Amino acid sequence: MNKVALPMTLLSMLLLSGCGNQSAKHADSSQQSTSSKVVASKKASQQTATSQSSSSSTSSTSSTSASTSSSSSMAVADNSSTVKQFVAGQDFKIEPVLYNGEPVNKAMDQQKAPQNTVHDYTVLVNFDQASKATTQYIGEMRPEHKSYTVANNTLTLGKYHIPFSTNGKTVTFLPWKASDGQGGTITYKFTNQ
Repeated sequence: MNKVALPMTLLSMLLLSGCGNQSAKHADSSQQSTSSKVVASKKASQQTATSQSSSSSTSSTSSTSASTSSSSSMAVADNSSTVKQFVAGQDFKIEPVLYNGEPVNKAMDQQKAPQNTVHDYTVLVNFDQASKATTQYIGEMRPEHKSYTVANNTLTLGKYHIPFSTNGKTVTFLPWKASDGQGGTITYKFTNQ
């Protein structure tokens, strides 16, 4: 198993590092395209003397807004690639920690939560491929392969929307709440195994 896991991990890392370079190239080309449009706009504004001041003001605003937009998209791309690199080749667990605000095991012991809550709602996750993960509920014989996405500080894997925060290359997954479909609210955590 370890002989297979190491090459897959290396392959995942190479694929993810290539994805990060592509986003940077795309961001650079879109920034160059925006810059050439701003230059063209400035030339057009210089041709008409009567609208020179208003065109200059407009192109200055366009330049500032294009620069801000480009910086923002690069930050999101960096955030996404940071998270994908962080989870690549790793095993995680989605598990319930609270049921209606009470510790889940205590709630099950006191008959306030279904007795099978931990068993039925715990999912093992392996991020074995770029943008794909293998998921398996406890006791399930056959794992499922699912795509995942990272956007707006959320890792989405099937029905799970896992919030996170980043600080440099460190990713912290935050707890989140979801309905159990039976009138209860489960608070989940996403941890590295």
